[in-house]
Amino acid sequence: MPYNEPLCRKCLHPMELHSYVLARVDGKEARRCSIGTCTCIVMAQVE
Repeated sequence: MPYNEPLCRKCLHPMELHSYVLARVDGKEARRCSIGTCTCIVMAQVE
């Protein structure tokens, strides 16, 4: 994993690993971190 990847401000894991989509609302997605037992959830703009 490259060192120049953006990290999540909540859990400090790479943003690309927040890939488990929980819900889609108004053009945004609620995504959960997929690393082990991390419970971080972020809202991401759908492209």
